[in-house]
Amino acid sequence: MEAVVQYSRMISPETSDSGARGIEEDLLAYCERDTWAMVVIHRELSDLVGREPTAPIA
Repeated sequence: MEAVVQYSRMISPETSDSGARGIEEDLLAYCERDTWAMVVIHRELSDLVGREPTAPIA
């Protein structure tokens, strides 16, 4: 939820351009970490069910 709050701050007309750029950089770093975490979780769950992470669901 914090990312949503920060995004709202970033697009607010009350936020300076430099402040918005800083928030954008922080959000991009957060999204990168979050996406990588989802990849790791997907791999681990795929291992648990015994199939390759990229295998189609049958």
